[in-house]
Amino acid sequence: MDDEIIGAEIAPWKPGEDKMLYRQSPGEGFHRWIGRLRGDFGSAGDQFYHAWFDPRDGESNANKSPEFQAEFQSVMTTLRQSVLKNYEAMALYCCANPDAKLPGRDGRFGFKLETESRQYFINCTTLRDDYFYIFAYDKPAREREQPSVHETITAARSAPPAPRKTKSEDKHKTDIEH
Repeated sequence: MDDEIIGAEIAPWKPGEDKMLYRQSPGEGFHRWIGRLRGDFGSAGDQFYHAWFDPRDGESNANKSPEFQAEFQSVMTTLRQSVLKNYEAMALYCCANPDAKLPGRDGRFGFKLETESRQYFINCTTLRDDYFYIFAYDKPAREREQPSVHETITAARSAPPAPRKTKSEDKHKTDIEH
């Protein structure tokens, strides 16, 4: 599994994915959230402190299977060799990817690493004494979800209108059919 993760591409977040870079509240989409890692590099910028948080403190997490734990370890190994090597590497990576900047969030950048079965959203910072976060989501559950009624209506309202036929186009079609 390590080889799969090592070759995985770390890409900037895409519009609509910004909510995946922050703590989820119970409700829509909450069931696919496996948990989050919060970390920092200490005052020297080259240490690595971290803590794991399950979606619901004190409850068992069925999504945190041994398979997930092995994959997450591989993801962390990959990230620790690049983006999360130390504070300087993270800040340089963020500055090299300005399209990953999160709107309205000073010094915050979002990235995604995708495996066959999960998605990992990495919320990085260029602010020296701030935390970075990695949010883990079950990908199959995410792909099975259908858009909500609200999302469907919003998309329909923002879609461009279909082109209208002119009378000459309708007449031409009628002439061809006869």
